[in-house]
Amino acid sequence: MKFSKLKLLAGVIVLLAASPVLLLAESINPPTTPQTAPMTAQEKKNLETALTWWREVIQSRHLDLTPKYQAENYIQHNPNINTGRAEFVKFFGTLGPAVNPIPEKMANPPVVSGAKGDFVWLIWERENKDPRNPDNTYHFNTFDVIRFENGKIQEHWEAQPERAAGPRRLQDVHEPRAGPCTGTDQGRVEEPAGAHTGQRPLFVHDVGPQGEGPRRSQ
Repeated sequence: MKFSKLKLLAGVIVLLAASPVLLLAESINPPTTPQTAPMTAQEKKNLETALTWWREVIQSRHLDLTPKYQAENYIQHNPNINTGRAEFVKFFGTLGPAVNPIPEKMANPPVVSGAKGDFVWLIWERENKDPRNPDNTYHFNTFDVIRFENGKIQEHWEAQPERAAGPRRLQDVHEPRAGPCTGTDQGRVEEPAGAHTGQRPLFVHDVGPQGEGPRRSQ
């Protein structure tokens, strides 16, 4: 009996060592618990409108719906995209066909969201490999802030620096992407090659390797 137990224990150890599925990477910091700030009825409506716009226009690329959600003189603070609703449509029109049918739920929704007055904020979370120890991962966050005016999206901010002169790849669009990210699929911040793991949301869009894709018109 004692010998059988030892054989069983040895077998379990061998199985664990041979199974990469069971050896999960450990995150060096905890993920965010999804949460929403307290809001008035109008603020809740603004947040719901912003999320619906994101799902239908940003993620699903139904640009015919932009007049429903965005003011004609929409202000864009991402320095890589010209301001104005028409420029928004022009830019996103280069990113591929519309997704049909439009998903009923947002892929990779923000982990923190809320609204105060005319402002809505969305905080997104990603999980990448730890560059100091690839056996571990870490969580980090990006944000978008949207301002409403007269019931429509009037202004948008996000953490995007100006890209270098010359051909520029389109940047992150909060759009789901399955499978591990690669060093040529970089997001909102400069990171080491191969740093991405898993799915994550994007904003103004991943379309190809670094240096490819149309750039902001001057």
